[in-house]
Amino acid sequence: MKSRSFSILAAVCILLLPGACATTDTWHSGVIADFDTDSDGRLSKEEFYQGYSIQVFRTMDTNGDGVVEWEEWQRVDNRPDARRHFESVDRNGDGRVTLFEYQHPSNEMPDIHSNFAVMDRDQDGFLTPAEMSRFRGIEAFTVHF
Repeated sequence: MKSRSFSILAAVCILLLPGACATTDTWHSGVIADFDTDSDGRLSKEEFYQGYSIQVFRTMDTNGDGVVEWEEWQRVDNRPDARRHFESVDRNGDGRVTLFEYQHPSNEMPDIHSNFAVMDRDQDGFLTPAEMSRFRGIEAFTVHF
């Protein structure tokens, strides 16, 4: 089955994180500026997860109404169990996934966790500009469904 990771990635880069698609030397500056909520110059796991999930959610929300409906979801999730996954994320069963529902801790987001772990070279729970500069933006923000 064909992966939709590229389409999500392209949309994140083009629409939401133009800094993430800059040269290898500078892409991380935009990501840190966007995600670093405590302004300490590095990203904690929580900041990375929060920022990453917001960007993916906004990319999925193609009509910009603040919720992801099944029609939007299925454009990026072509797995055989996509409907089941959508319904499990739609915690209140109203047919619309909010950002709050999408970010719920029980939702599976393995790429977020694995990307952070790979980038956090010293395993201290933070991403520094030096650690992030070792990766191109597209490597850090690939999302697989």
